[in-house]
Amino acid sequence: MKIGSLVRCTWQPAYSSAHLGYAEPMKYVLKGRMGIISTIRDKYRCFIYFPEITYTHCLAHNAFEVICEGR
Repeated sequence: MKIGSLVRCTWQPAYSSAHLGYAEPMKYVLKGRMGIISTIRDKYRCFIYFPEITYTHCLAHNAFEVICEGR
């Protein structure tokens, strides 16, 4: 798994972000959507960019499957 890898989201997050103790509900359906790994945050999480909806979300590695490994 590398930056630029094509992935498919296999899990639907309930919240988009948490700020000052308030969680915003997710306004997009990510499950089943294709995205691109834009940043690897740590060994457990990545930021995935979904170009169809112009949205980036941090997901755990078990929340998506790699379709095509980046170069």
